[in-house]
Amino acid sequence: MFDENPTSIQEASPGTNAIPLVLMHDGGGTTFDYHFLDDLERDVWGIHNPRFNSGEPWIGGLAEMSTHYIELIKKVIPSGPVILGGWSLGGMLALEMARQLVDDPEIDVKGMVMVDTIYPFQAPGQDKKFVAQYKPTFNSYTSAATQKSVTASFANTFEMLKTWKIPEWNETADIVPPPTALIRVEESVPVPADADKDTVMRVDVHRQRRLLGWELYDYHLIDAVTEITGHHYTPFKPENVELTSEKIKVACSMIQRRVLKKARDESSVKQF
Repeated sequence: MFDENPTSIQEASPGTNAIPLVLMHDGGGTTFDYHFLDDLERDVWGIHNPRFNSGEPWIGGLAEMSTHYIELIKKVIPSGPVILGGWSLGGMLALEMARQLVDDPEIDVKGMVMVDTIYPFQAPGQDKKFVAQYKPTFNSYTSAATQKSVTASFANTFEMLKTWKIPEWNETADIVPPPTALIRVEESVPVPADADKDTVMRVDVHRQRRLLGWELYDYHLIDAVTEITGHHYTPFKPENVELTSEKIKVACSMIQRRVLKKARDESSVKQF
């Protein structure tokens, strides 16, 4: 299904000095949806799960994946500034990679763009809420092999998140997350009509929180937040992708202009 990794999604116009954007795959393992984005006016690369076809799990979890993905980035961006990001799981991978790259002498992570990436852990006392399992839906032209690989990728993702040791930072040494923009959707994913009234999809456990649960993280992460229409699985659908593209472009421009300032309290989070 895939050829090169990273895959070139967009190329900037000659002479531009825009910081390249590297987007990591979502839980399904592919970067297919990123190819629908409008022009972001910079080089855009996508990293898919290189084990998508084999279904082989990552024994070392998200940390192992991220270490490997950093090496993939260096194939196309040997050194210099980058913006990391991704949809859903892609944002978590970006966070893990940013932490691993703190002391890297070659790659300088200037910021991150998370597209509806929720904080992956529930709040204290929230664990009794019933969480519905996600079942991927496919178009009629999706091959049986691809359907099998996507389903396996989601299953592996859920298992890895159970054991993920979310990155820690050292604020006293000024080792902090890079400026991060969060693009969140407005609506919750519909659940079956016969589901319990407290049932929500896993991606909506923190939907009522402005920062999708990142308020619970031990470190200040989100510097700017904005909303797009639809629910978690629709940002790249034809009716929504134009707005999603615009928000990603604005977020990258803000990071490049250093508009996103690190702050230590939620009240400082900007709207964009």
